[in-house]
Order: sequence, then C-alpha cells, then structure tokens
Amino acid sequence: MSRMLSLFVLSSGIALLAGCGGKPTGAALDTKVKVSYAEAIERDNIDYEDFTGRTVAVNSVEVRPQVTALIEEVLFEDGDTVRGKTADTKGQELYRLDRRTFEADLAQIESTIKSTQARVDQYTADLGRARRLRIGEAISREEYDKINANKDEAQATLLANVAKAKVAKINLGYTTIYADIGGVISKTSMTAGNLATANTTVLTNIVSMDPIYAEFDVDERTSLRVGKLIREGKFKSYREADLPASVGTQIDKGYPYKGVIDFVDNQLNQSTGTLLVRASIPNKDHALRPGLFVRVRLSLGQKYTAVLVSEQAVVSDQDRKFVYVLGDKDEVDARPVVIGGLRDGLRVIEKGLKKGDRVILTGLQRLRPGTKVEATKIEMPSSAAPQDKK
Repeated sequence: MSRMLSLFVLSSGIALLAGCGGKPTGAALDTKVKVSYAEAIERDNIDYEDFTGRTVAVNSVEVRPQVTALIEEVLFEDGDTVRGKTADTKGQELYRLDRRTFEADLAQIESTIKSTQARVDQYTADLGRARRLRIGEAISREEYDKINANKDEAQATLLANVAKAKVAKINLGYTTIYADIGGVISKTSMTAGNLATANTTVLTNIVSMDPIYAEFDVDERTSLRVGKLIREGKFKSYREADLPASVGTQIDKGYPYKGVIDFVDNQLNQSTGTLLVRASIPNKDHALRPGLFVRVRLSLGQKYTAVLVSEQAVVSDQDRKFVYVLGDKDEVDARPVVIGGLRDGLRVIEKGLKKGDRVILTGLQRLRPGTKVEATKIEMPSSAAPQDKK
C-alpha cells in the first residue's frame, strides 16, 4: 500500500513538471501593452507667465491735523467718495476745528503790527529832520546815530511781526481740513468734541481708486528671459511700448481686468531673488480695492504657432524630458523634447515634436523604446479653453 502511494505521488510530480514545460497558454501569448494615444496639435500661441500679487492705491493719504484744536464738525460720511484738490480749487472739506484761539492770535499780532508801524513812521520822520540839521552843531553825532538805530530796530520788529501774522493766518487756515486727493475715505477716528493733536492724530485716510496698481514679483529666471528677448529685439520694454497685463481676483474666471506695465524696479530683491513689477489697471467702477490678492498674467513676445500635448504625456528622467511616440509599426520610440509653458491645460513643446505625431498618454510605466503596443486613438485632452477665448 505504501509503495503504491509513493508511485502515485511520483507520477503526479512528473505530470506537473511536464505541464510547466509545455506550450504557453493563450493569455501568455498576448504580450502587447495596451495604450491610448493622441496626435500632437498646433495652435496659435502667445507666451505668458502667471504671477500672484496685490492691488495697491496709486495715491494714499493719512489725514492729520496741522494744528492742535477741538474738532467742531465732521463734514463727510464714512466711506464717501471725496473730491481732491486741483490747480484751481481746494479739495472737499473734511473737518472744521475750533478757530477762536487762532483768530485771537492773529488779531493780537495784527494789532502789534499797527503799533510797530506807527513807531517806524515816527522814527522815520525823526531821522528825516535830523538829516536836515548840521551834525555837531544842532544835533550831535550820538543823537543822530541813536535815532537811526531806533528806526532800524522798529523796522526789523515790524518785519518779524508781519512774518508772525503770516504764520497765524496759515494756522487759522488749518482749522479747516481739506481732502488733498480724490478717492474713497475711510471712517473717522474722532468725532466732534475731541481734541486733535497737530501732526500726531490720524483722523482718517483716503485712497485713490481709479486707476489702481497691481504689484507682483517676477522670478529671476523670467526676468533674465525677458531681458534676453529685449536685447534680441524680440520684445519691447515697457518704456518702448504698452505691455499688456491681465488681472483676475479669487472669484473671477480668467483675467477680466486689463492694464499695462508702468514700472519695473531697478534691482532684484536679494532676500527673495525676485523683481518688483507694477501694472496700472483702469478701475472706473471701483471693482478692485487696494489690498486685494490678485492673479496677474503677463504676455511675453509675439504670437506664433506652437505644438502642444497633454501634460500627462511628458516623462521626466532627472533633468531630461521626453515623450513616448508611436511609430509606424506600433512600436514605441522615446522622443527627447524641450518643453515650454502650460497653455490652457496643454504643454508647449518647443523642440522634438511636430503636428500629427502620435503621442502616447496612458500606460507609460510599462513602456520602453521598441515595445510593441496595442494602441487606441483618443482626442488630446485639455483642462481649459484656448487662451484667445479668455
């Protein structure tokens, strides 16, 4: 019995080994990798870079009193749009301060001026009479010099008092506070009856609204690239032409606000390695306010025809980029490429591909150059509409 069991196990093992060394099954014969591909497309393109920044008021003023006095009246409503001064008119009245002390000071100085003027007139007359007398006979030299000195002293006192009167008039004028710039005014920090201290108390602030600035930082690589384009004559600086900049807020789709670059800083920030750039944006309806976080799109260069593929097709091998391309015999070729920016969900290919090349999009992990594949054609996927529709 034991001998028969041993023979059975041995024969089973031989049969199993024979099965392993036999012909492969149908599943093993199917060695092709299943992939999807799409044809590389061409589209008119303008290179651009996207940045983040903040809106900044073109003009911003803190309203402070220039004299110390009680506030008598606040002449605006919090959040009003106020009128600024022009070459011919003063700005809108904002505050009225107590004038009485300053009026009294001016009246006192004006009275002193009249008294001093009378002394000047008297000494001038005395000096005239002294000049008609014979010095040394009718009048001594000492008396003559004294009359002349009294006249000069009175004249100097008069000039000093006239200057004091000018200062007193200026201080009296400061009791009405005007808006230096036009824009939107904040809330008042003090109401009537409070003491405002000269050059210290911040009563409110005004920010201009139209136009408004969008400030953003450009990285070093982009600034070098733009500088090279300018030197090569392929791009004009903001001083030579209006360089368009588009701005969008957190709730906007796309970049609805259009402006131009009006300032580029003269050096990079050593801490961040970035260059400050500013765009001026028309803001007639006050849709943008200072301090907003914004997205900025900056166009670089002229329109050209670009080859584009889906971002998922680009494979990285350390610092090299390549895509898998399907050949005529359904064999895979690894094509080195030079990539550009993202454009509406597609990656610009600057070198290495042409329109119509069959670019593999799926199954990339299993591919090697020369791999046979079973390929299915699909449309080139894109996550956004073409940029000229934005």
